[in-house]
Amino acid sequence: MTATRQLFAAAALSLVAVGSAFAGNYPSYESPAYNVASVRSRDAVVAEVQNLRAQGALKNVGDTAEAPAVAVVPNKALTREAVLAEVAAAQAAKTLPRNGEL
Repeated sequence: MTATRQLFAAAALSLVAVGSAFAGNYPSYESPAYNVASVRSRDAVVAEVQNLRAQGALKNVGDTAEAPAVAVVPNKALTREAVLAEVAAAQAAKTLPRNGEL
């Protein structure tokens, strides 16, 4: 039993040693790069972004960057029965896309 405990302790200690040996040096929030004070106010940055958007010089990036603009769909307050009837009609006409297709 003692040998098992010693073996388990040695294995745990070696895992900790290997993990700390391969741990990288990550910059902490106390490094000088994070302690640089901004020279511009938030209002100045917001105003610049609004001006760039108005000029069309600000490019969007990300998943929706190339998405086409769509019109706002008016909010129709439908009842549950009306929605079920629309779904049933679309299923009967086979106009609903299959799962995963758009």
